Amino acid sequence: MNPITKRWIITIIVLLGLLALLLATTRVSANPNEGPIPNAPTDLQVTSTTAESVSFSWVDNSSIEESYEVWYQVDGQAWDHTNEAPNTTTATLNGQQCGVVHNYVVRAVNIEDGNVYFSESNFVSATPTCPEYDQFVYLPLIVRDLGVPQNPNVPNAPSNFIVTGTGQTTISVSWQDNSTNEDQFEIRFCWNQSCDTAYESANITQYTLTLTCGTAYSMYVYAVNYEGNERFESAPSNTVTASTLACGQ
Repeated sequence: MNPITKRWIITIIVLLGLLALLLATTRVSANPNEGPIPNAPTDLQVTSTTAESVSFSWVDNSSIEESYEVWYQVDGQAWDHTNEAPNTTTATLNGQQCGVVHNYVVRAVNIEDGNVYFSESNFVSATPTCPEYDQFVYLPLIVRDLGVPQNPNVPNAPSNFIVTGTGQTTISVSWQDNSTNEDQFEIRFCWNQSCDTAYESANITQYTLTLTCGTAYSMYVYAVNYEGNERFESAPSNTVTASTLACGQ
């Protein structure tokens, strides 16, 4: 073999070995000053909300993150999170509770040698808006799949829910009991974007709510059954509206 050719071959082999060693021991970053802690995402903002979801966007400032974590807190309770892929800059969280304040923050996460490194964005808050069913009350939308047999522990829904009388601070209601396994009835009443619940014993079909004078209310009733530690609710009855008499009458 020509000595010059032999020297070139040896030189190429050495260079390839050095390159392999460099790739094995060094994590290449678009930002040479980054690592192992990834650069924090910035400009986290809420882009849209529905009754049950919140969508976000943020700026990805890192080139070494292995994932993003979207952390959320509901009304001061414990924090939880979902995971998003690296280089992601948007996310949507479903199953959020309407009418309640949620706090959010996004983390860029990097893992090296078994150690977890992260940095956080700014914090944002959002309150998903409950669906508006009339001018003064928000009520939940309940959807049932009629093709799936109902759980026998779920009581039948009450029906024929009506207002039987009104006073200055009272509204009386009645309903038809269609269940044989309810442990109680719950009367849900709402006003001015606020709601509360009254409770009545099983097999009772009437109730008088103590309320505020001169106020419009929307109401429905549902049956509740307890089996062990589990709670089962019926579908709601029809919804009725009524107003207490004006104050001073």
